[in-house]
Amino acid sequence: MMRAIHVPCFLFIACLLLACTQPNPGFVPPSTPGEGAVLDGALPSESGGRADQISRPPLDLPAPPDLHAQDDAPADGPSRVDAPSPCGAGETHSGGHCYSVVSGGAPMMYPIARQQCQKSGALPASVNTAAEHALVYGLVGSSSQGAWIGLLRTGSGKGDFVWESGASVSYTQWAAGEPNNDGGAENCVLVWGPGVSNPQLPSRWNDAPCHVPRDTVVCERVP
Repeated sequence: MMRAIHVPCFLFIACLLLACTQPNPGFVPPSTPGEGAVLDGALPSESGGRADQISRPPLDLPAPPDLHAQDDAPADGPSRVDAPSPCGAGETHSGGHCYSVVSGGAPMMYPIARQQCQKSGALPASVNTAAEHALVYGLVGSSSQGAWIGLLRTGSGKGDFVWESGASVSYTQWAAGEPNNDGGAENCVLVWGPGVSNPQLPSRWNDAPCHVPRDTVVCERVP
C-alpha cells in the first residue's frame, strides 16, 4: 500500500520538474550578449578570450606621406628671386651705394675729377669703414699711382677734414706721417695706388695739393 501511494506522487513531481526545464519556444534572449558572445570590433585578450566586448569604430588614420611625391612638389610660396641691382653698368653695388672709377684718360686735378663723378650723379667717394676702404681700394687699377677720394681740408689743423657728402670723419687710413699739410696747401686727399713705387704706400691716404693731377678718381652715389 505504501508503494502504491508514493509512486503517483513521484511521477507527478518528476513531470513537474521536466516541464519547468523545457525551453520556452517564445522566449527572446535579452539584447545584452551572454557569456561567449562575440561582437563586431571586440578585441581578443592574450589568453584567447574576449578582452573587450564593446564595439569600437575603426580608426580613421591618415595615409603615410609619399616622400617621392614631396620631392617633386613645388616649394610653398613664390620662388626666391634676387632683386635687380639699382646700380648701372660699370658700377659696383655695396651697402646701398653705387661705386665707379674714372681712369685711363688724362690725369685730373681734383676739381676735374669731381666733375667726372658728377656726370653720373656721384661725388668722389667717402670712406667710413674698413670694409668700405677695402672696396674702394679694390676698384683702383693695378697701374694707378693715386686715386682721388672725397675728403677735403676745412681748416689749417691737421685733423680739419670733412667728406664731400658732408659726413664727419670717423675712419682714416693715413700713411705714416700724414696728413702733414706740406707747404700749407694740401687740401685734398688721395689713396696711393698699387702702381706707386714705395711698397709701404699702396692703400694708404695722403693729403695733397688739389691742383696736382692724379690718374684716377673713385666715385660714389646713392641710387
